[in-house]
Amino acid sequence: MFMQGEGILKAIAFLFFLSCLTTPACFAAEQFQSEQAAQQHCPDDTVVWLNLRSGVIHAKGQPWYGRTAAGAYVCRKETAQQGDSAASNAHGEIAWVKVTEDESMAVYAAPAAAAKKGGRVRISSLADLRQAAQLSDGKTFLSWKTQYEFDCKKTRSRILAASMHSGNMGGGEATNRIVYDTPDWEVIPPNSNGESLFKFACGKSS
Repeated sequence: MFMQGEGILKAIAFLFFLSCLTTPACFAAEQFQSEQAAQQHCPDDTVVWLNLRSGVIHAKGQPWYGRTAAGAYVCRKETAQQGDSAASNAHGEIAWVKVTEDESMAVYAAPAAAAKKGGRVRISSLADLRQAAQLSDGKTFLSWKTQYEFDCKKTRSRILAASMHSGNMGGGEATNRIVYDTPDWEVIPPNSNGESLFKFACGKSS
C-alpha cells in the first residue's frame, strides 16, 4: 500500500539493502540477446523487448523494439508472471491516468495493465513526487512504480514489484528494482493513496 510522509522513505530505503536490487537480476523473465533465441525459448508465446532501465515493454513493430540502450528480448508471459509494470500504448509508452494527488505527490495508474481474476486485480501504479527525496546512500528519486494486487472482496493489498526512478513520471535512471516472491497481504488504510488505487482498480465508488 502507499504510505505517506516518513513511512514512504523508510519503506523504500529498505529496498536499497536487499540483495536483488541490481536491475537485471531482479527480473524473473529469462533474457536473450537475440529475438530468435527468445522465440526458441518460448515458441508458443510472443517475444517483446524489455527496457531494463524503465521497465517498459515494447512490442515488435514499435519504435523502440530492440533499440533501447539497456534491454533484452523476453517472453511476454514470463514478464506478466514476475509482476512487470509495463502497460504500453501504441508508441511503447505507459498510458498513466491520475488517480489522486496531494501537496507531496501525484499518484497514477495504468488501466491497460490491470488483470482481474477471482475477485483480485493486479494493477501498475506510479507515484510522482513534487520534490526529490533522498535516501541514506545519497541517491535521490523523483518517482517510483509499483505493481499491486488488490483483493476486492477483502479490501486488502500486497506489493508484487517496485522500482525507483531518478526522474519524474518514471523517467531517468531506474536506480533500483525488486520483485517479491511471496508478498504479504496488508489492510488498506482509509483515506490513503492506497485506498484511492483500490477504488480505481476494483471499481468501487468514491
